[in-house]
Amino acid sequence: MNKVSRKSLRSNAANNQRLRIEQALKDTPGGLTSIQFYEDYDIQQPSARIWELRWIRGLNIVTEKTVATTAQGGTHDNARYVLLSGKWQGRKRA
Repeated sequence: MNKVSRKSLRSNAANNQRLRIEQALKDTPGGLTSIQFYEDYDIQQPSARIWELRWIRGLNIVTEKTVATTAQGGTHDNARYVLLSGKWQGRKRA
């Protein structure tokens, strides 16, 4: 997939959200949190798009539990999504 700019995918259609998430994870080897997807990519429910990318596209995206800070300074239990090589096998990273 070619590098996707957020400007070219302003629509919040599910497919555009999936494309934004996929590109963002490719560009960020350490992964991104739900809060980052919400604040930086305008994706309100990244977990739904992650599920689709795993089970429909076969992307090997793992979820790690973390604590993240919002732009307002609050801390929250959060999920960090990390794209790994290979196909999704329905299991977590060892």
